[in-house]
Amino acid sequence: MKWPHKKSSISQVKLPGGFELDLLRDDELHSQISGNKWRKLKFNVLKAEQKRYEQILTYGGAFSNHIAATAAAGKEFGFKTIGVIRGEYDSNNPTLKFAENCEMQLHFVSRSHYREKDAKFFRSDLRKKFGPFFNIPEGGANFEGIQGCQEIWKDIEREYDYVIVPCGTCTTMAGLILGNPNPVRTKVVGIPVLNVNDGMRSDLNQKLFQVLYDWELVEDYKDDYLLYPDFHLGGYAKITPELKGFVESFKSENAIQLDYIYNGKMIFALSELIGEKIPEYSKVLAIHTGGVQGNEGLRYMGKIQ
Repeated sequence: MKWPHKKSSISQVKLPGGFELDLLRDDELHSQISGNKWRKLKFNVLKAEQKRYEQILTYGGAFSNHIAATAAAGKEFGFKTIGVIRGEYDSNNPTLKFAENCEMQLHFVSRSHYREKDAKFFRSDLRKKFGPFFNIPEGGANFEGIQGCQEIWKDIEREYDYVIVPCGTCTTMAGLILGNPNPVRTKVVGIPVLNVNDGMRSDLNQKLFQVLYDWELVEDYKDDYLLYPDFHLGGYAKITPELKGFVESFKSENAIQLDYIYNGKMIFALSELIGEKIPEYSKVLAIHTGGVQGNEGLRYMGKIQ
């Protein structure tokens, strides 16, 4: 199997106040395997094929972008897929309906049991139930996921002062840091979307260690990136009226749809950081990591219209 080569385009966008920046359109890489999921799944799917697995199993919440993308990838590339879902079945959930339409088999577990998903007994029980499968962690957060995100730099042809990305598992950011061809020239900036204080830096260091296997080397990268953790707006999937208005205004100005959980918060943060932490004369590239399918989940829950 050959993974299709796709190159992301770059759009110039304008923020309130007139600041212009470039936006890498990873959201356009694939209509269903969107954004950084296309990157993270590439080497996972290729490895599953190399190891001759017929099934891919992964994990996520009921509105997970990763679950939707893995289901679509399985259908497109000829793998059976199994999604271990945190919580209860809801036949009207748009993400789960999409996954089922892609023939993903859904396995629901309680929230307390889900927290044990990395334990050996948990995976052993899954293998007894489903047979052999290639395991992809939640969010595609593994070595192969990081490897895929390093390839983002292949689509970045200009030099920038800052390359900015939203952070959940830190997999995309780790790939950007490790793949950066000129860290003296370009800082990677992460905008965490979870309210975890310094936990995001620890998560990022763990991701870097997955590739480097040397804590001294991890330390060597500490000056190559910045984290601004104060723009989660209350925590993961928390939506404020200010964020709603910002995302709608951005779409009206630039004709580009952002999701509210990741990219909306990233661009909102950037609008606040320009002139404060990021000089106004800077050349900035933000990465649209996709995930717009998540807006359907927010709409279903009544958080947006």
